[in-house]
Amino acid sequence: GGLSGARLSRLRVRYDGDGGPASCVLKARRDALCKSFGLAREALFFREHAGGLVEQGLAPRVYHSHGSMEAGEKWILMEDLSEAVQSGYYFGNHSPLNWGKDLSALTATTPSTIEDVLQLSFRFAARFHARFWCASEMRDRQWVRGSDWWRGENRADFEAAEARWKETWAKAKERDEDIQWPVSVTAVLDAACGKLGWEAGKSSSPPLCSSFSSD
Repeated sequence: GGLSGARLSRLRVRYDGDGGPASCVLKARRDALCKSFGLAREALFFREHAGGLVEQGLAPRVYHSHGSMEAGEKWILMEDLSEAVQSGYYFGNHSPLNWGKDLSALTATTPSTIEDVLQLSFRFAARFHARFWCASEMRDRQWVRGSDWWRGENRADFEAAEARWKETWAKAKERDEDIQWPVSVTAVLDAACGKLGWEAGKSSSPPLCSSFSSD
């Protein structure tokens, strides 16, 4: 489950009568951290919104999905995509998820460059988030992160999150010896920080406009 802590299991399936996929994947988690971090929202998202995304090739096919924010549990029975190549493999062994893996062998069937993978990934992400950008339907989904801010609720939580982001960006800029930030990136993020604020969000149209994040 990446760094989410969820357990992934590949299930071999036998059918009585009409057939179906030979295998599927079950992603599940139930514990205190799942509850405190609201990780059940991933399952709730798939339950309510995956259909249209599957048709556009933006999400795996989901056969069943259950999530409970109150119980801190989720399980998602989804399409087995183990024959595909993970885009993360093309970025080398810098990620802990790639440690100990033969990345050359894993990417041999689908040779590509990091630049090509990045371009494809950003286009994919843009199409996905465009579906939910400023989507008023998400405002009333209690499980969507930030939906309470969009409704004008929990100002203190918003301002705490705002302060954490500003502090994180300030510390990142101080690491000039480690990271050479392009001037354009610095300008964009500085401008974004300058536009943050509860009142600014309320006055935007629609208010506190955002895209969707499942985790």
